[in-house]
Amino acid sequence: MIGVCLRHFYRIVKRFREEGIPGLRLKSTRPKKSPNQAPKREEDQITAVRKRTGFGSNVAALVNESNQREGKEKRGGINCL
Repeated sequence: MIGVCLRHFYRIVKRFREEGIPGLRLKSTRPKKSPNQAPKREEDQITAVRKRTGFGSNVAALVNESNQREGKEKRGGINCL
């Protein structure tokens, strides 16, 4: 009747009971954690290289090569580190 499945309807009702009208607003679906996110140090390194060189997404290959030269391993599932 209202165009949502029963499970979603119950979620809406629960949020309304807990938060009132503000609970009915659309919520972000963005994950709270990113397990594959690069460590802050390496993220800063990539950003610095991008600013200095003007490269776009190709910076990942440069960072990988630099890390290999320093004897660091690539992490599984992460392309740029």
